[in-house]
Amino acid sequence: MLSARSLSKRREKSIILVHGLFTGSEYWLRYLSYFSEYNVVLIHVEYQKLLELETQMNEFSSELRILLRGKEVVGILGHSLGCLISDMIAQRHDYLNIQICPVQFAVRKNLEGFVASILLKNSKHRESDIIELLESVNAYLKRFSFTERDNTSGVRKILLPLDDEYFDYFLDIKGFDSFQGDHFDIRHAVELIRDKYLPPSMRGL
Repeated sequence: MLSARSLSKRREKSIILVHGLFTGSEYWLRYLSYFSEYNVVLIHVEYQKLLELETQMNEFSSELRILLRGKEVVGILGHSLGCLISDMIAQRHDYLNIQICPVQFAVRKNLEGFVASILLKNSKHRESDIIELLESVNAYLKRFSFTERDNTSGVRKILLPLDDEYFDYFLDIKGFDSFQGDHFDIRHAVELIRDKYLPPSMRGL
């Protein structure tokens, strides 16, 4: 259910990218120019097998360690449900954990609009399948208590959109940055990450 591929193995510093629901690792291709100085590691997640995640995470964590042997990892970046995956990986590897639109810090709203947006972006999905998977994800997220999602320790760098018509984020989140955009338009968030969180000498184009 989890796999990783490295795009620029000759580069010494790496950044890991984790996509969200209803997409794949190809989601990040449009943003690769922002990380042009890094070995980009794309993680692909089969969210349909979400319940198997915890049993496979230790094995995948070992595989990731081998893939990145000898390289400095400047951070792991997750988007939407991918932030839950970045949490699990960062805890095992002590990576800087950067999260855009983390759904574990939010409650869903406007389900009808969200489903319509997914259908518009990816016609291979059926409405009934989308709703069924969302219900499965909601049930899975309920297993985590609010205290486990607390960010007061600052272990996560969180970026929230100024306008998100599909999620309401918890007001208790501390230390987050806002970006111009929405749940799917994250270009300004990626620019902010490049300029604020990545080492100045290694910034992309």
